[in-house]
Amino acid sequence: MTTTGSEGAGLPGGKAPSRIPLPILALALLLALWTAAILLFPGFRFVFRWSRARLPIETAGFLVAVLTSGLAYLRWSLTGSRRFLYLSLAFVPLAVQHLVFGVLVSPGRLDFTGEQAVYFWTAGRLAAAGLLLAGLIARRAIAGSPSGAFLRRLAAVLIGLGIVDAVLWAVREDLPALSSGLAGGVDLPGSLPGLTAVDLLLGVTGGVLFLVVAAVLLRDRGPSDPSAGILSAAFVLAAFSHLHYMFLPTVFTTRVSTGDLLRVGFSVALLLGLVLDVRATYLSERRRAADLAMAYRVERRRAEELEGLERSRVELMQIVTHELLHPVATLRGSAVTLARRWDRLAEAERRELVSIMERETKRLRDLAEHAAEAVAGERSTFSISPRPEPAEALLAEAADTSPELRGAVGVVVDPSASGAVVRAERTRLLQVFRNLLDNARKYAGGGPVTITAAGDDREVTFSVHDRGPGIAEADLPRLFQRFSRIAGGGDGRGSGLGLYISRRIVEAHGGRMWVESEVGVGSSFRFTVPRWEEG
Repeated sequence: MTTTGSEGAGLPGGKAPSRIPLPILALALLLALWTAAILLFPGFRFVFRWSRARLPIETAGFLVAVLTSGLAYLRWSLTGSRRFLYLSLAFVPLAVQHLVFGVLVSPGRLDFTGEQAVYFWTAGRLAAAGLLLAGLIARRAIAGSPSGAFLRRLAAVLIGLGIVDAVLWAVREDLPALSSGLAGGVDLPGSLPGLTAVDLLLGVTGGVLFLVVAAVLLRDRGPSDPSAGILSAAFVLAAFSHLHYMFLPTVFTTRVSTGDLLRVGFSVALLLGLVLDVRATYLSERRRAADLAMAYRVERRRAEELEGLERSRVELMQIVTHELLHPVATLRGSAVTLARRWDRLAEAERRELVSIMERETKRLRDLAEHAAEAVAGERSTFSISPRPEPAEALLAEAADTSPELRGAVGVVVDPSASGAVVRAERTRLLQVFRNLLDNARKYAGGGPVTITAAGDDREVTFSVHDRGPGIAEADLPRLFQRFSRIAGGGDGRGSGLGLYISRRIVEAHGGRMWVESEVGVGSSFRFTVPRWEEG
């Protein structure tokens, strides 16, 4: 068996289950056998007098109909399922008929008999079954807001029901008799107690309609639909209660029969099915809310990462700009010297200045390459290409990285670092030395500057010492932060990025950087670089 639409179907490919669930099949078979026994054997009839039971039964029926309509409307507003919109509408005529003709205008009042009340009661049940089938079979999309769609259809249902009730009330005296056994105090004789063709037609029509509703619900149920089976069982009970009221017409009398018992069972099953369905919907919405919350957190992290990348790009541009100032200043100084003093410079001096310009242009090229690489990869850390570099050669070249200190930097190689080879990228480490020496020049006030190297089995420690005024202890934590400057000392023209850049370069090499300083004595900036390990 296949479904004609997608709503309510939960199996792959749109196919619905082809087998009737065993509990529902057993329930239908049991009720059919019970009904047959009532028809064939009068002893199986279950009828007894209970004069005070009718009002509670009809009141309970009204309350169940209202509650069912409300729960179904809640389900419709949450999911937009057409089935539950019409389920909500279907119980409106039942609630109205129970309230008006079972509670407010009960038989015996206003020249209104029990047999006449059966017509109104049956009209409400047939209207409910028709609405249920309309919601289950029709597949056209429902336009508009949920509340607007419900109110428009509710108005149509109430107007239609009002017209039917008005017609029935107008002709109530001329309605065909349903049974000769409805008179008070008269026993119900035979297997069919004097039922007329009209009663049979109404009873069979109502029973068949509710069975069809149960069958369509089973056809369209999904594998994870907890309510479809229970709702189907409820409408099976409704179908047989309709038939039992036809065979034993005790509705709106002082008697209670199997029809009443089945109607109570129908109400209990219906409420249970709707409660389970609303619970399943609530759990589904809660899972959906959790999924949305998780998606929000993921998107928020992604937005934070994008913001971080944007900050990294801005930071990178600041770093590149800062680092370009050193070689550009050196190139400009050398070029101006050559241009203005060419005739007064010895050949060796010219060659030295040209060599400086060549070295600085190479550094500019290397910086540009690394900057382009970092921008392309959207990285906020330095990328290095380490090679084996002799520590003494690095130290000797580092002494010449600051033009203002050229020839004034002392170089000391501890025996523990003699012959040491470090795992480093030359250009990057020379950047570190240049930044540290530039800071030493600005803050040492013309005092001596010394660079040293000492080592152990794992790494080499490089140091830049100055005899400047030293750094206050309160300022030490801010030294390696971006855009951080120390008050007092220096020319104040630094960008506050030099030490920050230097530490990041050292950390990219796998080393660490720190400072030791004493006010009035001087400062020592130290950093480590791992030794080169063969293989």
